Amino acid sequence: SSGINAEYGGGGVIKHHIANANLMRNGADYTVYINTAQPFDGSDSGATPDEAVSWGKIKHGCKEPVKIYCEATLVFPLVVAQTFAKYHRKKMAEHMLTAEKTQDE
Repeated sequence: SSGINAEYGGGGVIKHHIANANLMRNGADYTVYINTAQPFDGSDSGATPDEAVSWGKIKHGCKEPVKIYCEATLVFPLVVAQTFAKYHRKKMAEHMLTAEKTQDE
């Protein structure tokens, strides 16, 4: 897909620098935060996507920026696996449709 995509696994300094880099590029188009930080303590890691939108780190037109409150090393592999599984199912469905059309001819 086109556009700037940002996935933040964990938080801290690296999340801060990635978000600021997106600020310099007029904001990310798609964003997923994965960490255990809560917003009540005022840390950068705990900041919500709404705050990043207000700073311009995420574009105002971004469709549903997401924050997942959990351990990144646990969930990130599951997110990646689901992405590949969805792609694989789509390709298999296209393959089956093509095979059926070939049989009908």
